[in-house]
Amino acid sequence: MAASAQAFDDPSSQGAGITDPGEVLALPAALTPAAATEALAALRARRSAPVRLAAGAVETVSAPFVLTLVAAIRDRAPEAPKIALAEAPQTLIDAFGDLGFFEDLMQLEFPT
Repeated sequence: MAASAQAFDDPSSQGAGITDPGEVLALPAALTPAAATEALAALRARRSAPVRLAAGAVETVSAPFVLTLVAAIRDRAPEAPKIALAEAPQTLIDAFGDLGFFEDLMQLEFPT
């Protein structure tokens, strides 16, 4: 059974918010502070569950969003699988490094 995707939408876009349940979380183009708030709730709800972040659409990244992901990475249940980050653009990777969280980024899985 294929996992469905949830979207963290920019509040200015139509249909903002999580659209349906599933373990794949589709990240929007703009990882804004508002998107960070929504992502935090979704990641907390899946603290022990498999999570795959689909990041192919990401164009801009805010510091609050990176901090949210760092918190989720550090707060994973000990028995939980690592969070997977698919199609991570260089913008997202650079944001972790620029803020000094590259080691946390390396705690993720990078599926091919």
